[in-house]
Amino acid sequence: MKEINIFEIVPENFFVPLSSQGKTLYIKIISLIYKLVQNGLSYGIDKDILVDEIEEYLVLINYDIENEEDEQLNNNREKANYLIRKLINYGWIYPEQTNDYKQIINFHDYAIVILEAFLKIVNKESLEYQGNIISIYSMLYSNEKAGVVIKQVFENTKGIISGLKNLNSNIKKYMDRLTKQKTPEEIMQEFFGNYTKEVIDKAYHRLKTSENVSKYRPKIIEKLNESLNSSEFLSEAGEFYREDEELGSLDEGIEKVKDIVHNIINAFNELDDIMHDIDSKNAKYIRAAVTRAKFLLNNSKDMTGTVKGILEYISNEYKELELSLSSDYLEEVTDLFTLYSYGYIDETSLYIANEGKKSFKPGKILSDTLSKEERQRKIDEFKKKQEKQYSPKKVNEIVDELLGDKKMVLASEIEINSVDDFIKIIYIRLYGNHVLAKYSINRKDIIASNNGFTFKNFEIWRK
Repeated sequence: MKEINIFEIVPENFFVPLSSQGKTLYIKIISLIYKLVQNGLSYGIDKDILVDEIEEYLVLINYDIENEEDEQLNNNREKANYLIRKLINYGWIYPEQTNDYKQIINFHDYAIVILEAFLKIVNKESLEYQGNIISIYSMLYSNEKAGVVIKQVFENTKGIISGLKNLNSNIKKYMDRLTKQKTPEEIMQEFFGNYTKEVIDKAYHRLKTSENVSKYRPKIIEKLNESLNSSEFLSEAGEFYREDEELGSLDEGIEKVKDIVHNIINAFNELDDIMHDIDSKNAKYIRAAVTRAKFLLNNSKDMTGTVKGILEYISNEYKELELSLSSDYLEEVTDLFTLYSYGYIDETSLYIANEGKKSFKPGKILSDTLSKEERQRKIDEFKKKQEKQYSPKKVNEIVDELLGDKKMVLASEIEINSVDDFIKIIYIRLYGNHVLAKYSINRKDIIASNNGFTFKNFEIWRK
């Protein structure tokens, strides 16, 4: 992989407007120019038209431009020309004169690439994993030129791996964000809204449920291995790379092709590891969301409720008094916690303990026997605990009972008499996209309120 020597391509002051005090105005003007050049034959626009558009925009926003050159700017037209000159100096755009002496303002090619990356970030575009895998399979079994096929397959493979790694990283970001939510409603909104839409998106869900990787991977790897053993294929693809990357010889091109093919095979073999890690983090996120919601909903006087009350009190006091977590403490809670020093000698200790002389006297081993009542009580306790454990199978049974003879029921129609009933709804929503689910979920934008519990409504459909 090449080093990212970006400033060998873009000017050193290229990012200055985006970090200056006027960064908001600059990005608005850059976005305006980009929008105006979309319908042309190139990424260029007549300067007079551009000045008119920027002038009209400045009239609307009434923005006071900070003039770094102490130049007198008397009106919005002068401000528009000033902004164009600055963007030319920063290397975003450049002027070009036509045969009829018109001035055209063009984007530099690298500026377009960076702008498109910005748009992907802003629009939160996600990769269509499914389409890319099918595309790779189709290209490998097509009659296209070997070099073109390998290059496109390599680009698509990098796109899949990059998309999955980005998805994997995003789960950690949402885990951190989850801890900042203060109410059960905020946690559920974070999970059912942002997390479900932006992280575990439909593309990844299809990749899992339709098993496209398992379906196409064996044939893809088989075809790639055949390519490595085909001298005709390697020569054709090697010649393509020799010309495309201006390599010294055909042998260099062939070695380049072999490296690329091995990288593609390794990437497909590693897909399971990445997806397993995503599934593992996703499961942790779900558990964290439910556990935190249950904790915040706990208002009982048991140990969990008591600890929750203490922590809420400490948190509020630290915020109100603006105390430091590392150096300040609350005197009223210090007596609640007593720490003892505790030491022991473990197996790896070099100290030889002196046990002294002891005489062993065998004694009778007594075993406690449970009465029938005690035994039944423990069985009942175990059953109650099991009833609160929600597996996909149990949730399917709950949904089946809720639906009865109906095809669909709204979550808002489910009776909520306790926290456990609300948690049941949470699990129904969580397992809605599970492979083993015998029902499907259709999200609604309507906020439902039921017996003091608020959540985004959704439809529950029998499959």
